[in-house]
Amino acid sequence: FDDEELAAWADRVAKETGTPDHHFLCELKVDGLAVNLTYEHGRLTRAATRGDGRTGEDITPNVRTIAEIPHRLKGEDIPALVEIRGEVF
Repeated sequence: FDDEELAAWADRVAKETGTPDHHFLCELKVDGLAVNLTYEHGRLTRAATRGDGRTGEDITPNVRTIAEIPHRLKGEDIPALVEIRGEVF
């Protein structure tokens, strides 16, 4: 919300409740970005957003800069194709 939208919302709350004096507590919401990571033969080949549910945005170059996301999976018996879904903060 911008200031004008917040004031309009507070006015609607006051009108609907019939009490003009309200106090609000606001907190920041930590929200991430839903990401699908695709690994082929253990190598990160694509990172994409969920988009509209059918088509997402390719964010592979951006995700490669995140140190906590491995470019290669380690271990034995890694499947040829792995898709991992999660939230990036």
